[in-house]
Amino acid sequence: MINKTIKLKGISKHGKDRINQYGENWKIEQVVDKVAFSTEIGPWYGISSEVKNDFRWIHSNNDKDFKIKTILL
Repeated sequence: MINKTIKLKGISKHGKDRINQYGENWKIEQVVDKVAFSTEIGPWYGISSEVKNDFRWIHSNNDKDFKIKTILL
């Protein structure tokens, strides 16, 4: 999954705002099972915006702010 591009959809106000700011295409930089800010087991994707300099963590299938629409090459 590393270096693949994903297309995100914002599902909360926060997620929609981030999509408006940084675009919907993000590159997967890291994949981990745990992150410090959540007790939920992953996989978690560390993603960076393809438009602006922004990095964030999203849960692969149960994120409160984003939904993965498509995994691109």
